[in-house]
Amino acid sequence: MEREVSVSVPFEVAMIPVATSVVERSSEAFGLDRRGQLGLALAAEEILAFAGSSGGGGTMDVVCSDRGVSIRVECRVPRERLPLEAFNMTSRADDPDRMGLVLAARSAHRMGVALEKGDLAVISFERDREYREISAEPLYPDKDEPMDVGIPRLDEWPHLATQVEERYGCGGDLKKAGRMDRSLELGLIGALVARSPRGRLGGLVLWRPMGRVIELRGPFCFSPVGRDLVEEALKVLGKSDAMGIVVDRPVADVPEGYFEPLSSSEGVLFRQLREDNGALIWVPNDLRPFVEEGVDRLELPRDIRSAERREDLDEKSLLAVSTEVDGSAVIEPLLAGNDVGKNLLAHLDVLIERGVRSVSFHLDLGWPDFAYMAQDALEAGFVPKVLIPWGGKGDLLVMEVRK
Repeated sequence: MEREVSVSVPFEVAMIPVATSVVERSSEAFGLDRRGQLGLALAAEEILAFAGSSGGGGTMDVVCSDRGVSIRVECRVPRERLPLEAFNMTSRADDPDRMGLVLAARSAHRMGVALEKGDLAVISFERDREYREISAEPLYPDKDEPMDVGIPRLDEWPHLATQVEERYGCGGDLKKAGRMDRSLELGLIGALVARSPRGRLGGLVLWRPMGRVIELRGPFCFSPVGRDLVEEALKVLGKSDAMGIVVDRPVADVPEGYFEPLSSSEGVLFRQLREDNGALIWVPNDLRPFVEEGVDRLELPRDIRSAERREDLDEKSLLAVSTEVDGSAVIEPLLAGNDVGKNLLAHLDVLIERGVRSVSFHLDLGWPDFAYMAQDALEAGFVPKVLIPWGGKGDLLVMEVRK
């Protein structure tokens, strides 16, 4: 059960220590390291200081929650009190008026912004728990060694990490055995391993939620167990509420006959798990042929509407960036705005300067304002990669720029 502590703090400078103390002590009680505690406390401090600088009374609600592998702080404030675009990765830390907000955004591993009824903005900051990386020797099986499929044990993750790294060139995230085990326990991920009676490891498959579908990784095979792992995974996932399974980066050991390609040019695979009763999606006219091809390929019942820019759209947009262990980055919109094309280009410049290998832009076509951003993305140099059914509230359009 998720634990949380909340407090409502007046917009007064004298109340800043109250907010920071609640965040710091709560995150300490939840087991966050000292650096993480101070980072989250700093975020709450800067939000309260900026939002309260204009006066006028009112309060900020602060919620600190234990999310298992991370700690999150949410600050609820009236939207007009904060320039939300200041949380963009490209914001300059030397802007004296907004320096505190920039520092707040950079004090967390992840941040998000959501708008609620009553014109409230919910700014969330999340810090991951510290988990030690563990190295271990591989436990490759002998040829034709019998295997049973089960759930990975805590002590097996480091061995699996080494094997996946050696054979597939990835798997660094598996070295944090404590995080993997806790994520599995909380249902944040799913995983199955093939092991022999003497403890040798013949394969691994993992999955995690992605909108209303499941994203599958693997199977990573060190013996001929790919079909067994996928079969067992399908038995588990077939009992879930997921609409389907997507394999974003298929490995060579994905068995034939279980998935179908989502497009003619990219290797992304898909399997539908339950009947699709239809959905309403929006798309700019320039991308309509691409989306229609994806819809027709899977025979999806879709009502496709033309996405157009709203006249009363905010001037400033807000984008979130996440980086993957393979050196790629994903940009997602948090708030729509007229400057999204310029904002995308600015984010691209920063990411390329940091050596990011590839950049994707994910757009939920179930939201008209976000769907229209695809037009700006086209003009910024992004090209459509794949349409993932139910990858968000609606279908997810993935666009990509490669160096």
